[in-house]
Amino acid sequence: MKNKTVLFKAMVCTAFGAAIFGSFKFAQARIITQSAPKQTLTLPKELGSWKTFESGFDVTSSDVVGRKYFNTGSRWIGVVVRSSPSNQVLHDLTSCLLHADSKAFAESDEHIAAKSKRFDASLANFTFKKGPRRALLWFQKADQTASNRWTWRMLSMTSPVVRDAPVYYQVEVTTEATGDKVSDVSQLKEVAALVFEEMLKH
Repeated sequence: MKNKTVLFKAMVCTAFGAAIFGSFKFAQARIITQSAPKQTLTLPKELGSWKTFESGFDVTSSDVVGRKYFNTGSRWIGVVVRSSPSNQVLHDLTSCLLHADSKAFAESDEHIAAKSKRFDASLANFTFKKGPRRALLWFQKADQTASNRWTWRMLSMTSPVVRDAPVYYQVEVTTEATGDKVSDVSQLKEVAALVFEEMLKH
């Protein structure tokens, strides 16, 4: 009985200590986020052979940047990057699409070979007002990435780069879904690798 009592007290102390640590990290992230100056997100006008021009699709602010890129074959790919404070509630990458009634679902994890390293992104399918879409989605801070929120949560506990950052980025690379899935995904990966390298600058 005595051993059970000691074990119970130890578990309570451990849980209490973890709660204090979690509260401290949350408060620390909140202070850092509030004191950190906002940097307007940017994306280049060219990503390899993909070029963009100013259009109604473009979004540029301290929190979100979006551009639509075209290649020589008139294929388009949209890129959206969102900056989120580290202390905010973490949602699935498809949450915004689901809230927009786009019937989004994650199909698989795709391995992408960027210039600096390999990383994973979630391949999602969804509908838009002009038809079906495919997208690669991932979380990123510096060279640390995750294709889903569970892996990102783990990184936020184990990687100092992610844990101590006031903000992180949610990246979406989208194109029209055609009958040729292999080609769709190949071109998404090409642009995703270039966007990954660009995000290393933030």
